[in-house]
Amino acid sequence: MFNSLVALSAERHQALRLQASQPYHFAASMMLCPVVYGEIREAARDYVIVFPRGEGVPQVLLGLTPGTNAYVGAAGHWMCRYVPSNIRRYPFFTARSDSATGAASFTVLIDESAPHLGIMEGAPLFTKEGAPSSILENVQKVLITLEKQQKATTRLVAELDRLGLLIERPLQVRWPG
Repeated sequence: MFNSLVALSAERHQALRLQASQPYHFAASMMLCPVVYGEIREAARDYVIVFPRGEGVPQVLLGLTPGTNAYVGAAGHWMCRYVPSNIRRYPFFTARSDSATGAASFTVLIDESAPHLGIMEGAPLFTKEGAPSSILENVQKVLITLEKQQKATTRLVAELDRLGLLIERPLQVRWPG
């Protein structure tokens, strides 16, 4: 999904603008997508949720063939009611680093190849003074919340596994006909 991740900076990306409503072609090859505890109930209404061993977080099954997402239409539209948060956050990502004091800090990364980003149309990511715009501040809040939920989800899945509540089963798909 991410092709060209770089740290977002006011110096390098001052003129960058976000066009949020873009097709989902970037996710067309995703067969699995991680989900966090805060979205499980909503995701379970539309997707099969699996717990791949060693992944740490549950994942929604988006397709049955590697490299194919059954929920992205030919025109790039999402063909389901709920879009997982890890897809909605695109083209943004976070890199976490811990300081010597143990405090976590996050760097916002962007996929510079994303069609969501440009310099002609959309909402600016930075003010004229180089400060984060309200759009970018909202993105940062969403990313930090997602990061925290991923960490909590990893702990929850580890506890479920420790208690023996996750049982490995083969996935069998039967086509009608």
